[in-house]
Amino acid sequence: MNLNLDSVVAVSTHQRESLQSLKNRFTSHVDYSKNSYRITAIIQFEHEMENGMQAILNNDANYTFASRPITFGNHSKLSVRELYLSMPVLNGHFLTIGKQQVVWGKADGVKILDVVNPQSFNEFTLEDFGQSRIPLWMVNLELSLGDDLFQILWIPDTSTHQLPVFESTYGFTAPRFSPPIPRDIPIQFKENKAPKTRFKNSDFGLRWSSFVGGWDIAVNYLYHFEDQAIFSTELLSHNATVLEITPEYYRSNLCGGSLSKPVGNITFRTEFAYKTDQRHYQQANELLVSDELSYVVGLDYFAWTDTLLSVQLIQQRLLDVKDETLFRAVNETSFSLLLRRSFWQETLTTEVLWQQNTNDNDGLVRPKIQYVYSDRLTLTAGLDIFYGDERGVYGQFADLDRLYLKARVSF
Repeated sequence: MNLNLDSVVAVSTHQRESLQSLKNRFTSHVDYSKNSYRITAIIQFEHEMENGMQAILNNDANYTFASRPITFGNHSKLSVRELYLSMPVLNGHFLTIGKQQVVWGKADGVKILDVVNPQSFNEFTLEDFGQSRIPLWMVNLELSLGDDLFQILWIPDTSTHQLPVFESTYGFTAPRFSPPIPRDIPIQFKENKAPKTRFKNSDFGLRWSSFVGGWDIAVNYLYHFEDQAIFSTELLSHNATVLEITPEYYRSNLCGGSLSKPVGNITFRTEFAYKTDQRHYQQANELLVSDELSYVVGLDYFAWTDTLLSVQLIQQRLLDVKDETLFRAVNETSFSLLLRRSFWQETLTTEVLWQQNTNDNDGLVRPKIQYVYSDRLTLTAGLDIFYGDERGVYGQFADLDRLYLKARVSF
């Protein structure tokens, strides 16, 4: 059994002595193996002491009953992060049953194929994806046939993205994430219309991967409910005028794939996803439905000892759409730059990640330094710096730059 204590403090750099986050997270990781069978359990207890983040803890309508954390007041929660049984089946094949994460794609800081599990956006995208992903109850069958690996997923767990409530620190304000709401009109939220846990509402996924001619190749398909809620609005006039808002979820098909190949000191990689029936808000308080093509092209350069330079170009295109009334561009382009270098036999690591949206001219810069003092203690310090217009994905948080300190103690 492994037990970790992660302590985090984050302080706003815009408002002196303004505390954004102060929390402790206890994680117990248990593995039990017998013969070829293995049971893995990850239990987590989290205590958040800062008011700006407390509002997230009771915001659990996105979870199905079997996945919902247990909350204690408005400060603490206990959750089963993962709980699954892994075992061989037939000859050379593998079956994993239980609550787990499945990661598709390897893009830095963005998700193109990595959509099997929903995500918590309580801290926007600042938290590590391994922690912000919401594990799901599923059946994961991997069939090994020579150099080919086939993965089959059945996911009856219909938990969705956990979105921050409006009063929390990272509550979304950019108009692309919510419909236009008239001023001075009372708002009434209806019950979240997340799909119920029934067989007909299950998600299904397929993945084929292989190594062909020096290329790592994968082809992915996912039939699923989009995890992002779409807020429909209706103006009601009875005794008084009220704007009724209903979170709804819609089916989509994802077809995609990935390629990667090392050539000397450079690794070329790309991944893409074609998604059907994507919904986007328009200024006329209507929804536009369109298929969308997203892709990332990346180069990883390992020319210097213990140093990685990674660049990515990311594009998202709405197909057969010329509508100029959307709150997002029909064709969106962004890029990222990651520079990482290790020192002292990889005990000290420095890193900076820059993400920039060229349409809205906003972005995020994340310098970080990590020191592994011993097997039992790791220290991390970093900055999260937002910039740009408040209508942008990153610019909406331009006043929320922060300095954070983390300490991980292992027992």
